[in-house]
Amino acid sequence: MPIGSFWTPDRRMNLGRSSSWDLPKPWFAEDAAKRPRLSPRKLHDCSGTRAGGRTAALADYWLSYAQYQQENTAEAKAILLSTLANVRGGLKVEPDFTLRLLMAISSNESREGNHASALAYLEEVRGLAADLDDRRRAAYLYDLAHSYRETGDYEAALRAGIASLELYRHAEADRETATLENDLALSYLALGNTSKADELVSSSRRTFESLGDERALAHVIETQARITLAGGDFEKAVHQSTAALELAPPDQ
Repeated sequence: MPIGSFWTPDRRMNLGRSSSWDLPKPWFAEDAAKRPRLSPRKLHDCSGTRAGGRTAALADYWLSYAQYQQENTAEAKAILLSTLANVRGGLKVEPDFTLRLLMAISSNESREGNHASALAYLEEVRGLAADLDDRRRAAYLYDLAHSYRETGDYEAALRAGIASLELYRHAEADRETATLENDLALSYLALGNTSKADELVSSSRRTFESLGDERALAHVIETQARITLAGGDFEKAVHQSTAALELAPPDQ
C-alpha cells in the first residue's frame, strides 16, 4: 500500500510538507533579529514612493515580511520583486541585501507550493552565501534542503540538510534542529532508509515533547505514521495518525 493511502480525504493532514508547517521559516526567524522597531504605519509611510532609496527599500522588505506573516504571499512577492528590480537597477542598500531579497522571495514561493521556483532562487543565492554567519548559513541550507525534498531530489536534500543540521546542533538551536530532523527523516523515508528516518524523527519528537509544542508534534507523529506504514504495521500507523490528528490545531 502506498505511503499515506490509508488517510481518507477528510482525515488526511497537510503536515510536514508545507513551508515549515505554518511555523516561521528559519531564514525569517534569523533575519527578523535585524528588523527595525517600527510600527506598521511607519513602515507603510517609509515604503514605496513615500521615501527614496535605501530607506524605502528596507521598509519595503519588512513590509513584505509583515505580509508573509499574514500569509499574503502574492502581495509579499510583489513588494520583494519590485525591490529586487530596483536593486538590480543599481540601488545600493546593504552588502547582503540582494541575498536577503532572494531568500525572502524563495520563502514565499515555498509557502505557495512553488518549490521549483523556490529552489531556483536558492540556487541563485549559493554564490552569495559564503560570508553568512553560522546560524544564517544553517537557515539557508535548511531552506535549500526543504526545496530539494519538495522537488524530489532527496540525495541533494540530505546533503544540504545534514550540513544545516551540524550547524544548528553546534549552535544548540533545539527547535531548528528538531524541525530539520523531521525534514531529513522524510528524505530518508523517500529513499527507503526507514531505520535512519525513525532515528531522526524519534529525536525530533523528544525535543518537541520537551518544548511542549503540540503543533510541531502533530507533524512529527504524522511522519512516524508514514515510517510505520512503510514498515508494514498498518494498525500502529493508523493509531499514530489518529494521535497526530488529535494534536493538530482545528484549522490544520
